[in-house]
Amino acid sequence: MSFKYDFDMFSVVPDEMKQEFQNAFDDLGMGGQASEEVALFRDPALAVALQNADDEVRQLFLNAGFGLNIYDSGAPDDRYLAKDEERRTACINRFAQRVINERDVLSRNWNGFDIDAFLDHVSRASAIEETGVIEETGPAPEIVEKPKHSNVIRLASLGVVAASVVLALTTGAWSF
Repeated sequence: MSFKYDFDMFSVVPDEMKQEFQNAFDDLGMGGQASEEVALFRDPALAVALQNADDEVRQLFLNAGFGLNIYDSGAPDDRYLAKDEERRTACINRFAQRVINERDVLSRNWNGFDIDAFLDHVSRASAIEETGVIEETGPAPEIVEKPKHSNVIRLASLGVVAASVVLALTTGAWSF
């Protein structure tokens, strides 16, 4: 099967939550975590393939800064938003370094993901200025064997906020 390897950067903490809790994050020294982003592929079939790849392959992507869900910034094929260029490059470099450091992962089941095709895409993809409304495509397609990672991201975001509030209350940073 042939996949489309376009990916976009996606904010882990929703903008509404960032605005609401940014001061609390900053007060707790966690301001940087509110701006965490992951690289998400646009192709739903590719997301499902990676979700069903070997554990070591999935972990390689997660450790490099990729998520296993989908997101579409609205940029055309082989294009990405110029504002994401630095973070995309950092993610690609982490991925490449991890593949070099963990060569045995190359013998695992990548479930159709083609590293050469991915690298070809990366070399031809170019930046585009943001024009118009950018919308999320929705959650990843339902899979049977693996949990939906979109719920993990939401729970992790809520967990960070809850932990921050508990920490602030227990350390006396906030009091009522």
